[in-house]
Amino acid sequence: IARTLKDFGIRRMFGLPGGEILELIEVCRQEGIEFILTRHESTAAFMADVTGQITGTPGVCLSTVGPGATNLVNGVANAYLDRSPVLVFSAQLPTSFHPYANHQYLALEELFRPVTKKVFTFTGEETRKKLEEGLRIATTGPKGPVFFCLPRDLAGKEDSSGGDRVSTLQADSSPKIEEEKLHKAIEEIRKAKRPLVLLGIGIDPKKEAEKVRSFIQRNRFPVIGTPKSKGIVPDSDPLYLGTGSGMMADDLIVEQILRADLVIGIGFDPVESDKIWHKDIKLLSINPYSLAYNSYIPWMELMGPIGETLTRLEKEDFSHHDWKAEDFRAFKDRLTKKMTPTNRPRRGTFSPYEIVQTMRRALSAETIVTTDVGVHKYLMGQGWEASLPLTFFMSNGLSSMGYGLPAAMAAKLTKPQAPVVCVTGDGGFTMVLHDLETAVRLKLPIVVLVFCDHTLGLIELVQKRRGYPRYGVDFSGVRFASVAKAFGACGLKLRSIDELREIFTTGFQSDRPTVVEAPIDGREYETQI
Repeated sequence: IARTLKDFGIRRMFGLPGGEILELIEVCRQEGIEFILTRHESTAAFMADVTGQITGTPGVCLSTVGPGATNLVNGVANAYLDRSPVLVFSAQLPTSFHPYANHQYLALEELFRPVTKKVFTFTGEETRKKLEEGLRIATTGPKGPVFFCLPRDLAGKEDSSGGDRVSTLQADSSPKIEEEKLHKAIEEIRKAKRPLVLLGIGIDPKKEAEKVRSFIQRNRFPVIGTPKSKGIVPDSDPLYLGTGSGMMADDLIVEQILRADLVIGIGFDPVESDKIWHKDIKLLSINPYSLAYNSYIPWMELMGPIGETLTRLEKEDFSHHDWKAEDFRAFKDRLTKKMTPTNRPRRGTFSPYEIVQTMRRALSAETIVTTDVGVHKYLMGQGWEASLPLTFFMSNGLSSMGYGLPAAMAAKLTKPQAPVVCVTGDGGFTMVLHDLETAVRLKLPIVVLVFCDHTLGLIELVQKRRGYPRYGVDFSGVRFASVAKAFGACGLKLRSIDELREIFTTGFQSDRPTVVEAPIDGREYETQI
């Protein structure tokens, strides 16, 4: 196992050890694969997820039996719905044990089957073959996690089937482009009066971003992205109208999508959408995999590598549509107006929108920003201007709280030269506060900005809109600056929004994380959402 992982370019794994998984950790150490201890298995899975997104090589997480494996599930499910390549290893009780006792025993294959692309159980035979297949599955679109179950009594044994060491592994090839469909698509794009491009998670940001930008610019297509595609086309580009999939001002975004007479979905995947407007639009899907799901079938699918498909479309001129530059400016003005708060925040608090705008002015384009889940997720998804691919990370398919800090840690480990900022809420940060110790131990100079309003703000908004009383959403305030210091991190409370630039500069030069407690006035969310 360890040799195959090393051959495939895997350099670290995340998890919590247990007696049943120690052999794997030890042989990986001997092969030069670093094991990073996290304080919860879900954190390990989140970190593997983001590692896979950034590198394109599967991230790896592991756990011991029983409760260790169940704790992995949330993070693995996140990788499944965020289309992230991850290899998941869990120990299992010895094969001789289960027939006579069920202490800590769970049917792990059945537990992980719904949240992974495939499950394998090692038997002592064809180990390398199973790993190769799992690696290919994880890296073939839609990418995702693959689960491996390792019975304790087999861990230290040699594979009885033997086998040569693997030298190269490649993802399965995408379907070949169908010529008849391609010609039909060209005809339909030419006929469209109001074509619109919808970007999504299926784009390979390293290999295909330039092709996507060129296709859009050459044909003057208006474009809407999803959170997982932010930075493919810069938010500041005049053709980029905004971010969809349920972010702030989503009513305006959906309205604009429905105005189009043809939506060209480049990498768009409904897994990112919290509404079902996609079933009612004329969607031409350009994707390496089919979007057909249960009762949904897109109007037309051009399946194949996105870059190759766009190359085939390069010689065509689709710029003779009815959209005008003033249409785009007018829409972006409406979006900005809706996002801009009309009231000043209460004394002693800050406007979340103003914080985000100040962050953008203070941080470089190369800064990696991660966000947690809560109402601030919708603000960041729409309000944060990303200029480069792979600089913005959000749990969107699953939308799991507790994602922001692990994502930031993984980003910093994977891209040590890049500044990294995590934006989280006091609800989500408390869920993963224990792993601040991990960031301190690893000496990661990330800055964690905690929006504090002592409530589950999104749920409180939903209660209000449905006419329910405010109930079950408020909690006591936590002195995060003090807690951070107790962990050995730098802890600060934001006193002035103008302090942010200096906080970032100092934090990035530190040898430990910086936690910034930012009291906010969340009333503005009600008009933005």
